[in-house]
Amino acid sequence: MRVRRLLWGLVLACVPMVSIAKVTEEDAQQLRNRLTPMGAERAGDEDGTIPEWRGGMTAPPPCYVAGGRYCDPHPEDKPYVTITTGTREEWRDYLSAGHIALLEANRKTFQMNLYPSRRTFANPGAVYDAAYQNAIKATLSPGGNAVREARIAVPFPMPTAGAEVVWNHRLRWRGPAYRRVLTQASVTPSGEATLLSLREDADFPYARGELGEDGVAQQWLWVVLLPERLQGYLMMVKDSIDGDGVPLTAWRQQPREGEVARRMRKSRMFGFDNNMMLSDDLRFEDQLDGFFGSPERYTWRIVARRPMVVPYNSYALHSGRKTLRSIIRPAHLDPALVRYELHRVWVVEAELKPQALHRHKRRTFYFDEDSWQLLMVDLYDRTDKLWRFQEIHPLMAYDRATLMPAVEVQYDLASSRYLLQGIDENDPERAEMAFNPEHFTVSGARDSAPKK
Repeated sequence: MRVRRLLWGLVLACVPMVSIAKVTEEDAQQLRNRLTPMGAERAGDEDGTIPEWRGGMTAPPPCYVAGGRYCDPHPEDKPYVTITTGTREEWRDYLSAGHIALLEANRKTFQMNLYPSRRTFANPGAVYDAAYQNAIKATLSPGGNAVREARIAVPFPMPTAGAEVVWNHRLRWRGPAYRRVLTQASVTPSGEATLLSLREDADFPYARGELGEDGVAQQWLWVVLLPERLQGYLMMVKDSIDGDGVPLTAWRQQPREGEVARRMRKSRMFGFDNNMMLSDDLRFEDQLDGFFGSPERYTWRIVARRPMVVPYNSYALHSGRKTLRSIIRPAHLDPALVRYELHRVWVVEAELKPQALHRHKRRTFYFDEDSWQLLMVDLYDRTDKLWRFQEIHPLMAYDRATLMPAVEVQYDLASSRYLLQGIDENDPERAEMAFNPEHFTVSGARDSAPKK
């Protein structure tokens, strides 16, 4: 199958960060014909490499067993192209800077298997209806740090500014709440891994059409389960859609080894380039979920909407057929287990504002046009040299009508180290939850943690 080398679509001009008007009802009608309900181009490309969106996966396949791992709905798919160091120039227009760097640095071991593109994303009908209403009502505040008149779904399905795209990712529908257990692995250049097990509790009042106390749109609690010597580490974060009036707030509990923590410490400086707790200096707090927290230190612009080679439908990584240690390789994951597809993405550039402080001077984001899930990020240091690269490997959770990350990876290209998060060998699936309101309080968080 031949992929056209011509760049798809119109490259957008540098647009202001703040939306100055809502979409008209006449324009919003495109969400019911030419565009998908979430704002993607419904049509495929001319040569059929990217197919038409036909509603996505709205029901589990026959192979799925409720409560088990998500099985691959298309096990018959085979790679039709393998991109290697030797063929990277043929694919340069479709590769992120991070993928090019991995190919060049790992000539004998890294390759990218390209599979048929499957546009599996789907959300419930009520979410589509909410996205339509958001298109004609939602606005962005001056500075881009707050969203007005939006509920349930992405606020800007027809974005005109880079900050709007970022908010779509932050507020994409992921269900009302969930709990999952995941493993984090800090991997050395030789492939040795230090593991820890985390419980992640997530609650999304915004997705239920409401806002929590103090305008909270989503709230998270991370609890270290293993190893036992690290039990007592907790982090709780509350995020609002009004970053101007109600800044993102975090509470951390970080006991010294062998001690019992006395209290959780509150902080309104969560995010930015603070090192993430227990991340081995491989992840900043604003790299959670690809990007997390306030956009205020960057100028955002839409670069293009175009086809790219991206991780997608990552059922092999999620399957449980391979142990975590067999997935891990020196400098990168096992390429045989990673599925790449050609999908259209929104390319958004973030440039650090003058006088603003951050160790990432520039970032290039690649957002899936179907779901608004962030798939890749190129991260540049203060000298504007490519430093880090993020990959988010998603799959369609077809029993819950949401796209979810199976694995997130943060590559430090300078040191050949990386941080992997998401795979758990013992707890195959996340469970929908209805948390007690007390759960996301300091006392509730501490009570839910394992006791030494």
